Amino acid sequence: MGCCRVSLSILALWAFIVTQHHVAAEVRLASLAMGANGLPDECVGMLNQAVNCDKSLVWANDANTFYSEATLAALCTATCTESLSSYVSRIHSACGSSRYTAGNSLSYLAAYNAELALEKYKIVCLADSAGQRCNLLLGKLAGIDPSNQLSTAQAAPDLMCHGCAMSMIKTQLEMPLVSSADLAGAFTSLMASCKTTVNISPPGTATQWVLSTSITSTSRTGAATSAAATSTAATSCQGKTYIMQAGDTCTSVSLAHRISTTRLLAANNFKADCASFPKSGTLCIPSSAICEPRRVNFDPPRDSCADLASAANATILQMVAWNPELGTDCANLDRQTQGYTVCLSPPGGSWVNPHPSSTANATTSSIE
Repeated sequence: MGCCRVSLSILALWAFIVTQHHVAAEVRLASLAMGANGLPDECVGMLNQAVNCDKSLVWANDANTFYSEATLAALCTATCTESLSSYVSRIHSACGSSRYTAGNSLSYLAAYNAELALEKYKIVCLADSAGQRCNLLLGKLAGIDPSNQLSTAQAAPDLMCHGCAMSMIKTQLEMPLVSSADLAGAFTSLMASCKTTVNISPPGTATQWVLSTSITSTSRTGAATSAAATSTAATSCQGKTYIMQAGDTCTSVSLAHRISTTRLLAANNFKADCASFPKSGTLCIPSSAICEPRRVNFDPPRDSCADLASAANATILQMVAWNPELGTDCANLDRQTQGYTVCLSPPGGSWVNPHPSSTANATTSSIE
């Protein structure tokens, strides 16, 4: 089930509180007052419990960022894995179907943020069959300095076909919150480019992690539109809905609503090209797909992947990570058509650690 990535800073109920001890660290993923947002006291008490993980859990959680060996060694431990997994399980038991709402017309299962933290942890800490951390291995193959995320060497040409790269995407697609239909479609293209097949076990859909509390959509001018005009697909949209206006095109909608062409088409179950883009109707703009868009220039001098990476102040590897449909080493860029829009930033946003240095005292952080 594709699901939006929620900016934790706008969820007023949540704050990350990190307490460092002499030997082990305790991380609290929630600091809630009893009765907060109508949640049962037993549920709030469980949410407020600490997990036995290194404090890097609050910031080393981006699959598109490469971390140092020291960070991964401190974070990725059997103790943390067990503690975090147990924490999520105990929240389900204590909170059941209890939900909370945020300022985005969405209702979240009480265990949502804990589950999201666990899924991100599993991706960052994924290891290959030899026990090597894939994040560290891919960072080295990409030539990325983990201290500043800058390129220090040319990336391996077959990097995205590496077993670890495939495993990380597979792992993401098998999780309920960080998976998405657009990533699945992009991965299909990547497998074809790499001439390989990876079997995916899709996550279950029985658990409704996110529900819409309103089906009122917004037009380009910001005026509220009638719920009666919203299609069935749009009412299940985990993001915002948009009523198409006269003159809208695949490209104009992508640019105006900050979403790549591929993700826009996938989110609305359209064919993988703009030729059949509808002239009217209601579109879904998933929160998990929002990014800094750019229309690719195919007229001379046409954009290269290096040009796009430079515009994003990123590496080619990051461009491919944000736009998997580009394939290995951006090889599929030339196959795209005029009007194609890419992401120049991580879809759904990314977090920059506001507290990069260690502190002896408890630290409160939030994820943007």
